[in-house]
Amino acid sequence: PNPSTNPNPSPNPNPNPNPKPNPNPHPNPNPDLDRSPSLNPTLVTNPSDDEQKRNLNPLYKGGAEFQFNVNRYGLSFFEAYLERAAAVCSNSTDPALDGARAAVAALGAAVAAQDLTAKNTAVLTSAEAACEALGGGRVTFCKSGKDRTAMALTLEQTQLLGAHNFGGGQKLFEDSGERMRLTNLLRVGTRLSIAQKNIGKPKYSFNALQRRFMPKEYQAPVETIQDYVTSALNAES
Repeated sequence: PNPSTNPNPSPNPNPNPNPKPNPNPHPNPNPDLDRSPSLNPTLVTNPSDDEQKRNLNPLYKGGAEFQFNVNRYGLSFFEAYLERAAAVCSNSTDPALDGARAAVAALGAAVAAQDLTAKNTAVLTSAEAACEALGGGRVTFCKSGKDRTAMALTLEQTQLLGAHNFGGGQKLFEDSGERMRLTNLLRVGTRLSIAQKNIGKPKYSFNALQRRFMPKEYQAPVETIQDYVTSALNAES
């Protein structure tokens, strides 16, 4: 036996009084799946209610200019992301990259054309197209998530259908009137079921006066809106 051997060795000669737990006790065999995703969040907003508020409340000072600044700031994220994507793209003439450039340019034009007096939905629809062209994920949402959200999503759905090539260059819509007819068809469909689950009746929380001041593309069919009294009683629904 070795005389220098400690007959009572310590199980840990340098014990850590505050050991840190393993942050990943069950490591994934594929290290690529353990990498944190890189997120580039941004925000654009559509002040569809601003004209309505200015007309119904003479004391309302307006929040559209603030929202316009939000959109200018949001646009800068789209432009920066596009610049980074172009820098790593092996083919500078890639059709997908060209489509992304066109979509972001359209968003930039819509943001530059923002007007305090206009019922302009181009910022929102352009942001939807730009996000899709860049391969991003997106959420469209209003305060309640059921009324203006329904108007925006049904409009987007018909725009996507209209842009789809069904073969032989045939398009689903010949004019904007046909597109809006299909949009309103969607608005009297399953979207009303979502409204009913929220407020107990298949109606959007708009009255005729509110509908009048909304952008034309966001105006719900008249048979799907509420009367003035019900709308006032459910103002926060």
